[in-house]
Amino acid sequence: MLGGMLRLCLMTALWCAALWYALPLDLNALSIPALLGVHAAPPLLAEATWFVFKRIRTSHAERAKKAAEKSGEAEKQSESEAARVAAEKALCRRRAHVECRALWLEVTGMPEWLEDMPPQCTLIERQPEDVRGTGNAAALSRALQGIFEAILGTEPLAWLPVYLLSGDDPENDMQRLEWLRRAWQKAAAVCGAEAPLKCGILPGEGLVAGRVIALFESDPELPALMLLGMDSPLAEETREMDDVEETGGDSQKLGGPGHAVAAVLLSRPGLVLPEDAKIAATGRKEADDYTPYWERSEVGAPGPAAGWGGMPARLPPVFLESLKPFAALCRSRLAACPTRGYVQILEEAIENVFIDAGLREMPGERGSDKKSPEPETPRPPDLGWLLHEDGEGSEKDISARYSRFTAGLTGTGCEIDALEEADNLREKHGDVGAARDALMLAEALIRAAQLQKPVLAAGFGEKDNVVISLARPISAK
Repeated sequence: MLGGMLRLCLMTALWCAALWYALPLDLNALSIPALLGVHAAPPLLAEATWFVFKRIRTSHAERAKKAAEKSGEAEKQSESEAARVAAEKALCRRRAHVECRALWLEVTGMPEWLEDMPPQCTLIERQPEDVRGTGNAAALSRALQGIFEAILGTEPLAWLPVYLLSGDDPENDMQRLEWLRRAWQKAAAVCGAEAPLKCGILPGEGLVAGRVIALFESDPELPALMLLGMDSPLAEETREMDDVEETGGDSQKLGGPGHAVAAVLLSRPGLVLPEDAKIAATGRKEADDYTPYWERSEVGAPGPAAGWGGMPARLPPVFLESLKPFAALCRSRLAACPTRGYVQILEEAIENVFIDAGLREMPGERGSDKKSPEPETPRPPDLGWLLHEDGEGSEKDISARYSRFTAGLTGTGCEIDALEEADNLREKHGDVGAARDALMLAEALIRAAQLQKPVLAAGFGEKDNVVISLARPISAK
C-alpha cells in the first residue's frame, strides 16, 4: 500500500514537472476542472493500468500454480493408483492356487486317518510282501494300470494330460514314462477309452506347487491336469526273510524302503462351463426326454469345448458335475537354512506361506486404518495338521531339524501338538524316493478336506533346506 502511494506521488510529480517545463501547453488557458484533470488523470490512469496488469499477472500465476498442483496431484494419484493395481496384481499372482478334484493312491503302509477319505479319493493298499523284490518295472506298472483303470472310468479324465514328477536320474524318468504309456494303453483297452495319452515330465524347476501354477498360467486352454509321482525302492529290496522277520515285516516304520504311486487331479480355480458346452448340455437334456436311448449319444455338439484343451463339448458338464473340488494347493516356499538364524528364516518362510494362502494379510496392510493408533496383532491361522518328512540323517539330526521347525512355527503364533496333530511321512510309508513330493501333497490335501482346516507340509532336503507347502479346504479363506 505504501509503495503504491509513493509510486503515485512520484509519477504525479514527474508529470507535473513535464507539464510545467517540458510540454508546450498553455496552462493559463485551461479551466480549473480541466487543469486538475490534466494534472491528475495521467498518473491515476498509469497507476490503474499498472494495478490491472499486476492483478492479471498474479491471476495467471495463481492459475498456473493451481494447474501445476492439480497436475502434480493427478500424477501422484495416478502413480499411487498404478502402484496399488500393481500391488494387487502381485498379491493376486502370489496367492494363485490350484484346486484338487480327485486323487488316487497306492501305498503299502498308511496312517489310520487315511482310511476315511473324501469320496473323490481312491486308496489302493498293497501288502509289502507283494511288492518287495518284484522290481520297479513290475511293481510300478501294476500300480499304474490299476490307478489308470480307476481314472479312465470317468470319461473326461482320459482327455487330460499326465505330468510325471522327475527323480534324480533322467534315464529312469524316461523308463518311467515308457511304463506309464504301456500301463495307460492296457488300462484304456480294459476301459474302452479312445482318447490319446498326453504325458510328459512336469516342466520347470524348483517347487512342485509353483511349477503346476506356472503351467496353468502359461496355458489358458488347460482346464486340469494329472500330477503323478511314483517310485518303489521296496520293489528293489532283496533282503532275506530272516531280516524281514526281525523288523516285523514292516520296513516303513523303520524308515526303510517304501512304495508309493500318487496321482492327483488338479484344476485351475474358478473353472466354469463354456457357453457352447452349456448349449450342448441343454439341448441334450431337452432331447433326452423325447429321443430313444439308442439315439441320445448322438445329440449334442461333437466338437471340442472352448478353453478345455480339446475335450469334446459333451464332457465338461460331466467333469464339473462328477468331480467337485474339495481342497486347494497354494504356493510353496523354500527355506534355505544356514547354520545361524535357522529358526528366524523358517519363521519368515512359514509366514510367507500363510500370506500366499490368504491366511494372513501382507505386512503393509496391517494397521492401515489411521483411526487405530496401534496395529492389531494378527491372529495365527488355525492349523489342523502338520505333515513332515524328515529326510536323511541320524536320529539326533532328524530330531534337531524337527525341533527347529516347530520352534519357527511357534514363532508365527501357531501351536501344533507334535504327537497328536502331526504325522511323519517316512515313518508311515518309508523312503518312497521320487514319489515323496506327490504323496506328501496328496495326503495334505486329503487331511485338509477331512479336518476342514489348513494343513502344513514340510519336506527336509539337503543342507537342512525345507520345502514348506500348505493345503486348505475350499471353504477356508
